[in-house]
Amino acid sequence: MTLRNKILLLLAAVIVIDVIAFMVAPPFDPKATEGGCSFPVCFINGNLEFPAPAALWTLPGSSALGGLFEVSISNTILTMWIVTLFVIALLFVLTRGKAMVPGKAQNAIEYVWEMITNFGMSLGGAEAKPYMPLFAGFFLYILFSNWSGLIPPIGKIEQFRAPTSDVNITIGLALVAFFFIEYQGFKALGIRGYMSKFFPFGEFK
Repeated sequence: MTLRNKILLLLAAVIVIDVIAFMVAPPFDPKATEGGCSFPVCFINGNLEFPAPAALWTLPGSSALGGLFEVSISNTILTMWIVTLFVIALLFVLTRGKAMVPGKAQNAIEYVWEMITNFGMSLGGAEAKPYMPLFAGFFLYILFSNWSGLIPPIGKIEQFRAPTSDVNITIGLALVAFFFIEYQGFKALGIRGYMSKFFPFGEFK
């Protein structure tokens, strides 16, 4: 089977899963009263998860400051852990037993790695190569987190919700990327050299 046919088969499988999910757990408006669910408002409110993530477990006494520093495990964090373990297990299975003549699993992971690396280096140049593992980790994590929303239970029951549908997860990823990039900038150019990129006062001389 060619790569093109495999991609088409994967897309067909995603469509079939979506159809089954729609039949088993159709969209519903949690705010709608009994006896009516008007289209398209019902479908919009039923698919877009505007409410904050539900807390599945809260540390006793942590909400003493009005919830400002409440320690809890939300449904997005639980799903994030599951997605993370799945990605780690998948990469472990696909990368073990590497050989000079790669098999199908090794071929697949090498193809994905080369695709991500080529894309990243086309943006950052050859000097970006040491940072490709972090870029690939972010790429695969975000990809599988988004895809997790296609699985019927996720987003349909309170215990599971796609991680990237929670603004706290996306802000956390953004902060990690921001501080890592700033650290590398100061490390490579020094404080004065890096700050001069943003405040080029020397240009006024």
